[in-house]
Amino acid sequence: MGIELILVVATMAAVLGVIYLRDRRRMLSARAEKLAPCRQLLEQPSEDIQRDGFPEVRGFYRGYPVVVRVMTEALAVRKLPSLWLEATVLGDIPYRGTLDYLMRPHNVEFYSPSTWLEHRIRTPKDWPARQATLRTDAPGEAPPLDVVRRHIGLFEDQRTKELVIAPKGVRFVYQADEGVRSHYLLLRQAYFDGGPVDGKLVRILLDAAIGVLEDLQTTQEKANRAEEGGSAEAPVTGEREQYGRVSA
Repeated sequence: MGIELILVVATMAAVLGVIYLRDRRRMLSARAEKLAPCRQLLEQPSEDIQRDGFPEVRGFYRGYPVVVRVMTEALAVRKLPSLWLEATVLGDIPYRGTLDYLMRPHNVEFYSPSTWLEHRIRTPKDWPARQATLRTDAPGEAPPLDVVRRHIGLFEDQRTKELVIAPKGVRFVYQADEGVRSHYLLLRQAYFDGGPVDGKLVRILLDAAIGVLEDLQTTQEKANRAEEGGSAEAPVTGEREQYGRVSA
């Protein structure tokens, strides 16, 4: 009986091992395909698989170098894991400061620069400020809020998480999926049963980021021309009064 019991246990362990490896291969294969639509959306796409199995895709969109990636976050207590979609457009922003608009911060946003931006800005009343933070590292040199305001319509969708404007580009972060409750409660695993990220969503985020970048460039060019022409109109950039600092 002892030997038979050992054989039964060994067989069950082997079966469970096979099932685990099969399911893990399926999971990694599904993760690797999360950004499959980007292969057609972007020009000259190149793809890398990150440590968690999710892809990062680089390429060109509308002539701009872009980076699109997905990543998982399962650090928030009493909250299902989230699959975050990052869409970044690289380009020169004519402002030296970084501006970060982050919705519903939980202090677990490892992907966000918000934690190291020293200055908290008072969020304008007409912004969708559902427990949002607005921060910068340079209040007098950050992008002007009245220009940024024209591009925050995406935040009416509560899955839009963050807008980052830095000297070298613009990024939107969006919740592309939420973890399956049963997997997380029983196995504490971040499992997402949705298919690849919708290519239309990626396009929307990239178009929005390009809109921010080009508007800021145009605004600064107009301000420079006004200064060169001796216009009495005050330039948009450098208006410290619009950045009412509050305690962090």
